[in-house]
Amino acid sequence: TRIRIRGLGPSYVGVRLDGIDITDPASLSPQFNFGGLLSSGIDRIEVLKGSQSALYGSEAIAGVVNITSFRPTELGFSGLSNLETGSYGTNIGSASAGYSTDRGFVALSYGRIVTEGFSSRTQDGPDADVTEDDGFRQSTVNATGEYDLTDTLSMGAALFYRAGDLDYDISRTNSEGRIQSEEIGARVYAKLNTGNVDSTFSYSYFDIERDVDGSIFRGTRRNLAYLGTATVSNALVLNFGADYTEEDYRSNGIFATEDNTSVNAELLYSPSDAIDISAALRFDDNSTFGGKTTGRLAGVWRPTSDLAFRGVIGTGFRAPSLNERFGPFGANLELQPEKSISFELGVEKTFSQGFIKATFFQSDIDNLIGYENSYVQVPGTSTSK
Repeated sequence: TRIRIRGLGPSYVGVRLDGIDITDPASLSPQFNFGGLLSSGIDRIEVLKGSQSALYGSEAIAGVVNITSFRPTELGFSGLSNLETGSYGTNIGSASAGYSTDRGFVALSYGRIVTEGFSSRTQDGPDADVTEDDGFRQSTVNATGEYDLTDTLSMGAALFYRAGDLDYDISRTNSEGRIQSEEIGARVYAKLNTGNVDSTFSYSYFDIERDVDGSIFRGTRRNLAYLGTATVSNALVLNFGADYTEEDYRSNGIFATEDNTSVNAELLYSPSDAIDISAALRFDDNSTFGGKTTGRLAGVWRPTSDLAFRGVIGTGFRAPSLNERFGPFGANLELQPEKSISFELGVEKTFSQGFIKATFFQSDIDNLIGYENSYVQVPGTSTSK
């Protein structure tokens, strides 16, 4: 249910699906629940390791996971399907279909899992004879499409839907726990090419509602974004953008909201075939915490075609989640954003049949948010290396 990148947990990992930020605004800390992520409808997963706040803002201190759903890979109709069955009444099925032309594509995927499961109380001890099951059921839908209206203008859209429920044991004497969740995400975008500049305008929406034994947790995110790419020369590319994000959170009579406006730029420079340099800078204006500036400088040197040395230094921040500040569990209105600085050195040697790679990294975080009966700022500097 959780992943770690560079030694840091899911609240430091940004997650995107078809360009939609699907981290949960209503979770205890901002994170994505990987426990319900199945391979159905997924075509590609990219993992960016290391500090990415200069490009992706808060929750990207450890890295970013970018998920792409099924796309048709040939003209005309194409698709794939999968069926699995196993112990504990487990059945998993998925189907994806798409249609592609010279000007665009549409794709649709559906996945379903049903399992009777078993009770964790049956493992050992006094509950070894417990026979009740803790089942899990979930359906997932992904839909995407893109079309070239002209040689310079394309329009596209993506839709994500996931709904499920699971049974669990509240205590040794109460096995009637149940969690139901429903997520919906959507994104529409336009791509425009004007000479040396490619522009993408997008609007995305994400909403999740969880019912935990009658307690409702709901989070909503809206994002309006622009991303531009300017090819200055064969050796120099400039990426630049701006976005506005609004999040709100509702739970047990609590309502909280905040918004964030950001601008960012990234310079990619290749003075020779052996050297690549990236410099990025971002400014975030948070409605609660004010302005935050983050940066990242990275370089790659390839003395030979099969050997590469890498170095990265970057700063980042993570704003407290709405739950960490407003509750209902352990709320602390005095929390301040976490701040980080990360270093990375690596070497990679490639061979005809593979590669070997070694990386040293260190991330230092100030104002780390921990939990001791309530959310608190951990004094001093916390290090992951």
